[in-house]
Amino acid sequence: MADAVTSEIIRETSDSVLFTFTNISDGTGRSDLQVLDASDLTYKIVTVTLDGAPDTNFCIGETLTFSGTNLKYAVVQDYTRGASTVNVYRVSSGTDNTPIAMTNGAVMAADETISGSVSGTSSAAVHGSTDAALVDPTFTVRQVAWSCSGMSIKLELDGSDSEQMIGVYGGGGRLDYRHMMGGIPMSASGNASDVLGDVQYSTVGHTSGDTASVWVELAKGDSFNTPNFEGNGNLGYAHNRAAAQTRGYQ
Repeated sequence: MADAVTSEIIRETSDSVLFTFTNISDGTGRSDLQVLDASDLTYKIVTVTLDGAPDTNFCIGETLTFSGTNLKYAVVQDYTRGASTVNVYRVSSGTDNTPIAMTNGAVMAADETISGSVSGTSSAAVHGSTDAALVDPTFTVRQVAWSCSGMSIKLELDGSDSEQMIGVYGGGGRLDYRHMMGGIPMSASGNASDVLGDVQYSTVGHTSGDTASVWVELAKGDSFNTPNFEGNGNLGYAHNRAAAQTRGYQ
């Protein structure tokens, strides 16, 4: 047997995520159980390396379509004139800019062609030997609320090199760390197997029939972002050239 556990993301935006989990113990307890997988979050920045600068600048906010099957569709989050890299985040399709998750290991094939919904077909292709790379995620703990009967909950941010204790919570309460210390910045480190920023917990002092419900709000760091439209002026576009498209208006 094992403790019964549920978890759910309640709200997610480009800059925050609020999730909850419950634990009903049968006396077994839980140790380092993941309740938030950072890989499931959206607006994650992916750096795509090209084989050279495109002849037409990418437009920040436009949808790029790649000829392969992994990244496939992405919105340009940022680009610098003449650069051979472009920052993007993954979206559902060429006509639906709903952000979706993007995990490490989604290798892009050599020489994939790129077509932009504003800039057109790019003269630059995906670099033949450089994978698309996720920027390692960072988070700040904004607040934690909890209701525990019997046992307590030890909450941590995961990392393959080092984990980070957030706190141990028993009884009931709410802590808004923004008002106490501006939030708890992430110090967990190491992203082997794509674990950095995952949230895990362990039960403390559990006995059969004990329960716990926990709510956690995290602020996303610079590894998650929306298009930097102001940069379009340096690329030859109006600063909000693709703004309507990125909001989903085609």
